[in-house]
Amino acid sequence: IGSREFVIILDVTDPGNISEIARLNTFTNSATTWRDIKVHGDFAYFVVDVNTEEGLQIIDLSDLPNSASIVYQSSEHFDLCHNIIIDPTSSPARLYAFGTNIGAQKDGYMAFSLADPLNPTLLASVNLNAAPFTGGYIHDGFAINDTLYANHGGKGMYVYDLSDPAAPVELGVLSNYDGKAYNHSTWRTADGKHVVMCDETTNKDV
Repeated sequence: IGSREFVIILDVTDPGNISEIARLNTFTNSATTWRDIKVHGDFAYFVVDVNTEEGLQIIDLSDLPNSASIVYQSSEHFDLCHNIIIDPTSSPARLYAFGTNIGAQKDGYMAFSLADPLNPTLLASVNLNAAPFTGGYIHDGFAINDTLYANHGGKGMYVYDLSDPAAPVELGVLSNYDGKAYNHSTWRTADGKHVVMCDETTNKDV
């Protein structure tokens, strides 16, 4: 769970007797409304947006349910980040960061290789607010099979081929749909036949 100050890991094996395993953050007195976490293999990757400068942190989960600990923290590429997603089907797996605070990447994405899961390596930093692209800021996104479903807020949902993460190819744009508002998030179904999309606006349908 992402709280304002920590990533909190709970053992829910017995739902009637939930216990806390760890409460983690290398930054003290850190407080933010947005803390995003994604798990890949034995590691959890987490970022924050607004009010703090935590960068990217990694938690080692290999000793669960006994313990967990932070084993990596870096602000080399960004201090703040709104959302991350991991494409486990890429070879090697890739982590994408959206809404970072650094330069043009705030209006696009950063792609990192997880060939070494404890040392994410920057593959690409792409501005999607420069020709030929028009999407700009990505609020959230979902990536699988080198395909990114990107939620571009008021502009809608865009789909990109990221076979080469440094050279995205725009495959399609969903910018005019019933109840369109602030396009917030997308998740693809396991069979690959549908994506479920939500807008971050009151009283809008899924």
